[in-house]
Amino acid sequence: MENDYLGLWTIVTRHQDISSQSKFFGLISNLIYMPTGSKLRFTTKYYVPKWGNDLKALFTKSEQAIVKQADEHFFFDNFPNGNFMLELFYAKDKQFVAFRLHQFSNLDYHPITDVRCFTGNAAEALCRMVI
Repeated sequence: MENDYLGLWTIVTRHQDISSQSKFFGLISNLIYMPTGSKLRFTTKYYVPKWGNDLKALFTKSEQAIVKQADEHFFFDNFPNGNFMLELFYAKDKQFVAFRLHQFSNLDYHPITDVRCFTGNAAEALCRMVI
């Protein structure tokens, strides 16, 4: 996997459609999805081991497959502290999403998928499924 040593924040700030805006003397930074001017939010979702293979398979599929699965109303149940962690940045208007799936092993979460970025319909579909 490429960039598995970099944090999601670092990878997202390098995306061509993302701008970083500093406030309060540079102590607070906001990420903005430039095509729509929407501010990005960060969240993490945790899932139980029974969803692990399905999550990994889903997040390595094409954008069209993810949109289809969201349209079929297939959702994963969140769990407060699961073995799988999905970290994601999403635009407030849900037109952009960047995500990476991690698995807990050796007392830490380790990435098991590459960082992927979706825009438009695919981003909206993924947001419907996980947010």
